[in-house]
Amino acid sequence: RELLKAQRVAERDTLRERVATLTLADCVLSQTLARFRERHAPGVFRVAGEHLKAATAGTYVRLEASDNYADLLVHDTQGGIRGSDALSRGTKDLLYLALRLGLAREQAPSGVVLPLVGSQKL
Repeated sequence: RELLKAQRVAERDTLRERVATLTLADCVLSQTLARFRERHAPGVFRVAGEHLKAATAGTYVRLEASDNYADLLVHDTQGGIRGSDALSRGTKDLLYLALRLGLAREQAPSGVVLPLVGSQKL
């Protein structure tokens, strides 16, 4: 019985350590994401918007994130705003390529090299 109690205490302590570690990781990630959004997102979206405008022959003129960054919003020449779900598959592909180019451009001054094309299994 004492052995069982000792095992439960050890399991509880292990779980507490895991929760503390995950809580710290969540805090660090949240702060890092907030800093990225503040420092880099405007430049990324500006450059990505320029690439998207060029790739769509001016159909889409600006790109931004929704207030909570849950979606990408694309502005068209008529003043309309569409979420990424309302875009065709081809336009979404252009959008994601434009974002990669924006990220690459934003990171270039810091010397970070980002791959533009990656391989993935389908």
